[in-house]
Amino acid sequence: MDISGTSQVSPAYLTQSILETHESTITGKALDQQVADGVASLKLIQSASVPQANGRVGNNLNVVV
Repeated sequence: MDISGTSQVSPAYLTQSILETHESTITGKALDQQVADGVASLKLIQSASVPQANGRVGNNLNVVV
């Protein structure tokens, strides 16, 4: 329902229409950001140089958190 060109529409309907438009825009941008974050995370993981195991059992990893 296009109410943008009608001046005698109830303010409540006009507000609802504007909020629905903003909600769908914000939702789309949030999903785009999640995809971008996922791609960046994968690239970061793939670019890390991880030493290969040398076949010995009991290798120690020093992890600092």
